[in-house]
Amino acid sequence: MLLNEIIPELEIEPAVVAQASLEAIPIYTGESYFEGVDRSAARRLLNTRPLVAKCPTMKAKLRAQINHGRWLVECPNCTSAEMAFEDRLFFCSECKNKAVDGYAYKVTFPTTRRKIETIMEKRPLTNRNWKHGETVKDLETENILLSGV
Repeated sequence: MLLNEIIPELEIEPAVVAQASLEAIPIYTGESYFEGVDRSAARRLLNTRPLVAKCPTMKAKLRAQINHGRWLVECPNCTSAEMAFEDRLFFCSECKNKAVDGYAYKVTFPTTRRKIETIMEKRPLTNRNWKHGETVKDLETENILLSGV
């Protein structure tokens, strides 16, 4: 709900409303996205994380990326994608990592993660995207191009 919908009698500049809306939406990981969700599927997913931690892991590492404000990891086996979790392990709920005998993958986040998140949080949700190789400077330049954010 937008600020001017909550208090409709106030005349609020659209830019102020847009910025207030952005500030309320963080860049999510699996934990923060599903935290407090009262759905059995979300609870089951979070409950599987300790099991994933017990899986043997591949030497190959996958890179987390941001897609529409969510840290995701693309499955190298079936082209699905899953939320990235703070435990830095990836296990695909679609293919169950069968191509690698059920081994989990280790996940890396960029070393500039917090800076990237701060820059992304200034953008509309549909423009909150980051892939490996994009620098903080690239993102700051994009923010200027995306309406001077």
